[in-house]
Amino acid sequence: ELRDVVNIPSYQRASADLEHRRALQAVEHVLVQLAKRRPLVMIFDDLQHAGSSTIDALHWLQHELGAVPLLLVATLAVDYRGDGLAELEARSRVVELGPVSRGSVEALAEAEGLADQAEFVWELTEGHLLFVTEVLRALKRGVPRDSLPDSLRSVVLESVRRAGTAVESVLRVAAFVGMSFDIPTIAHVVNKPEAELLVPLQAAVGASLLNAREQDFVFCNRVIREVLYETTIGPIRQNHHRRLADVYLDRPENRAWHLSKAGEVEASAVAWLEAGRLADRAFSNADAERLFSEAIEMARTAETVSVEASALIGRGTVREELGRYAEASQDHVAAERLGLSIGDSKLQAQAVERQGWTAYYERDVAVAIARAEQATSMSGVHPSAWVLLGRIRHWDGDFESASEAYKRALSELDDGDAEIRASALSCLGALFAHSDRYAEAIETLDETVALCHEIGAFRPLLRSLFFQGLARANSGDLSGALTALETKKTLLHRNDVPFYRARTNTCLAWVWRELGDLDRANALSEQALDESREVDEGELQVEQELHALCSLAECRMVGGDPDGAVELLEDARGLLSGWLPFHWRAELRVVELASRVGADSAERLLVDARDRGSAKYEALALHLLGHSHEASKIALKTGSMLLMAEVAPPADALKATDRLVTRLPRQLRHGFLTNGRLARSASSR
Repeated sequence: ELRDVVNIPSYQRASADLEHRRALQAVEHVLVQLAKRRPLVMIFDDLQHAGSSTIDALHWLQHELGAVPLLLVATLAVDYRGDGLAELEARSRVVELGPVSRGSVEALAEAEGLADQAEFVWELTEGHLLFVTEVLRALKRGVPRDSLPDSLRSVVLESVRRAGTAVESVLRVAAFVGMSFDIPTIAHVVNKPEAELLVPLQAAVGASLLNAREQDFVFCNRVIREVLYETTIGPIRQNHHRRLADVYLDRPENRAWHLSKAGEVEASAVAWLEAGRLADRAFSNADAERLFSEAIEMARTAETVSVEASALIGRGTVREELGRYAEASQDHVAAERLGLSIGDSKLQAQAVERQGWTAYYERDVAVAIARAEQATSMSGVHPSAWVLLGRIRHWDGDFESASEAYKRALSELDDGDAEIRASALSCLGALFAHSDRYAEAIETLDETVALCHEIGAFRPLLRSLFFQGLARANSGDLSGALTALETKKTLLHRNDVPFYRARTNTCLAWVWRELGDLDRANALSEQALDESREVDEGELQVEQELHALCSLAECRMVGGDPDGAVELLEDARGLLSGWLPFHWRAELRVVELASRVGADSAERLLVDARDRGSAKYEALALHLLGHSHEASKIALKTGSMLLMAEVAPPADALKATDRLVTRLPRQLRHGFLTNGRLARSASSR
């Protein structure tokens, strides 16, 4: 009702990663506003129990709130060193709380009114802070020294037993859940109504064994829980774990842990595998790698070869995302061997295909081609293998074969293969963009972006956003291109993906040149060149370096420095000597720019464009040769108003320019009309 009154638009959910980042930004906003009033302290207790999302949040706060008067305090078990903590420690002041001194023990005893017991407590605990506090509590409750247990374990057990049998029964079950637990979970394991648990839980809180926290209860300290867990006898322990595994059917990581403790190793391996897949779909690469590793180890213990092979493929795929291609390849090769050992053709084909994708991302063309062709010829081939083959054919400019492969993949997909569908559509959209079929590209890629957000497909989303920006800019929708490319740039930054930044900034530089902000275009081009040289990614790095050099050359050209442009183009031309993905497209780009400054011939560009079937570059070549009417006919077939505005005769070019202007937001129109590349080019003519 409130939404209707104040006209708040409905909230559109995005991918799991974007939702997480939105939450972080909301927290950041609240903290910044509060800190404007007075300095803040924010405490994270028991960080060893935090998941990667919490660690990520701390990283975020450290980086984003450096100038805000906010003190972050986190406590962590001294023996814990989990993933993601090294960077936190590097940017923090670390205070290690080891055993307290004799003087500190005396001070604690005095504060409890037990100064005469300080020496006894010191001798018993040797300064272990938790031991100290537990012993002091026992003494304060009136436990005589001569009957005080010999160890902290006995202190804990004595405390629990003094609370009563009902309390002990509930707490022993709770110890199997974790440091915190809720009533429904315990009720399921003990098979009692929730109401029957309220009295013993209240008694446990009164005995300082538990604390109440909103909907959960929390053990007062870790030792209480560990002692109760370790002193539960084996058969009962396994039964508790088995029953808790049934509780966590929708939380596979928890289920896997309990199944492993219950001795159900085969079922545990399957659950770890499911947990890894869930983490992978949520873009949580570090968690996914860890969970797949657990699945591999458990599957080896259970001698479940198919699960081990599937987990190896899952981990290898995550390592592809992380750019660790050698490790990814090792996992996929191991999975292929396992599939062969049990005669599972589907596993073999999947492993071979993933080797091809690893080589594709690494730009190892020979291996990528060999594995793609091998996978598509195997009896257990999955439709995704055709996506890989199509992508490689696209590399070489074989549009017809690439299109056939993508369409075959789409036709063979099941309803549950949404991620493969996203990948195939993103590649098909990219093919349309490179074929100068901009309307088809935009329609396909818009559908793909929506699908990627819905299912959490990361690489297809990055690919779709890039080619969506490329197609929209080529068609003349410069504002839409900015939106797509800036969205991709934000995703690359948030997910710390370095190896696609250069080409994203190169494409943004092109859009800003068209819009008349030459300084920004030049800065983005310089940044892209630096980024391309910082990332050691083989041909991917060379490809991005070449396009960054071309972008800088065009900035020099538009800025009136043709000699500087020629020098940069010579550097770019030198990178064409070896194999590159989409080599043909890069060569057309270099020749087109060189033709504009007289460093190459428009006749050569025309021949090359026709050989490659590129309508865009054919129209540009004809324009440079003075055949504007013929050029405009070809440009018109592409549907590109930007191309029409550049190559058509003056009257038609003016109409195209007017249409471009009407599609721009008002704040971008002046720059486009006065300082844009087309405006400068017309002025010079």
